[in-house]
Amino acid sequence: MAQIRHLLKLLVDGGKIQGQRLLAPKRLHGHCGSIHGEHLVRRFRCATLGCGRTTFTEPVPGLAIPSARRTTRLRAEQRQLALDVGGEPGARLARRQGMGLSPDTLLRLARSTPEDARPTPRCLGIDDFALRKGQVYGTLLVDLEAHRTVDLIEERSAEVVAQWLKDHPGVEVMTRDRSNEYAEGASRGAPDALQVADRFHLLQNVREMLQRLLDGQQEALVAATRPESPPSDPPPVLPAEPVVSPEAKAPAEAKPPAEPAGASSPRNKAAQQS
Repeated sequence: MAQIRHLLKLLVDGGKIQGQRLLAPKRLHGHCGSIHGEHLVRRFRCATLGCGRTTFTEPVPGLAIPSARRTTRLRAEQRQLALDVGGEPGARLARRQGMGLSPDTLLRLARSTPEDARPTPRCLGIDDFALRKGQVYGTLLVDLEAHRTVDLIEERSAEVVAQWLKDHPGVEVMTRDRSNEYAEGASRGAPDALQVADRFHLLQNVREMLQRLLDGQQEALVAATRPESPPSDPPPVLPAEPVVSPEAKAPAEAKPPAEPAGASSPRNKAAQQS
């Protein structure tokens, strides 16, 4: 709009048409193939002495921004692609979709994304992140209700947190780890906010205390994990001997052999002789 107002001012103040320019920006491809368009615009020359803009090209609102080589719609699609998947994967995906461009251009489009106006969150989460692990740490601020990042600070100190909270009043609940720096910064920057220890660090502290307790009970842990020895095999059970009566144990008396049938006994013989 500022360029259009400047163009109208040039026309009123005596601007002169210096020539014409043919615009052919890249457009978003459709299902039927590539779409190419050409637009003939006028170039004006300012007749005002001392004007910093010697020439001015007629703008085309809604089609492309000044000095752009792609339409506004194509630029928005490529920027969103860069934000979603990044440089190298985005370039490969854009090439398959007919919007071929380099990974560096995608990253440039992502960096040029204007920042959204984000209100101060009611529930704020504060934690640190490593810029260089073990040496340099920053501060991460998250809106816990919207589940989105609010700000990134390249320092981790009470002064930085307190100053940020003073510049963004309205925080009612604040979750943080149990470090003294964030506790001091939260108390100085938002003294009326409710400070809550977040669940991750509470569970981490419980795990550390449990680890200390178990470190002093190594013998009990080894005994508890030792497998039980199997019971020894019982002695084999022999079959019981049959119970024999004393009469059966005594030797049986020898009996005379039975006489054959028809044979006479000595007593019969004596009777017959008499």
